[in-house]
Amino acid sequence: MKILVVNDFSADMIEAALMARANYKVEVDKATDGDQALKLYREHPGRYDVVITDIAHPGLDGFDLAKAILKKNPGQALAFVTSAG
Repeated sequence: MKILVVNDFSADMIEAALMARANYKVEVDKATDGDQALKLYREHPGRYDVVITDIAHPGLDGFDLAKAILKKNPGQALAFVTSAG
């Protein structure tokens, strides 16, 4: 499984949870902001099983990132997470 996670606050937690529940290797690309995430996505189209983002982060926000990704690949799986705190 290959995932792209935007915003480091959740990347390690998500990776650990997926690895604990999966019978296969989980590879994670981490982006610190929406601009970097979109660049990674454009460089590797079709590479990610899921893109996980929060709503508010530096650069392109979560909603605009989702719109840009879905415009490029309407079938891409996306997930939004929130930070409790």
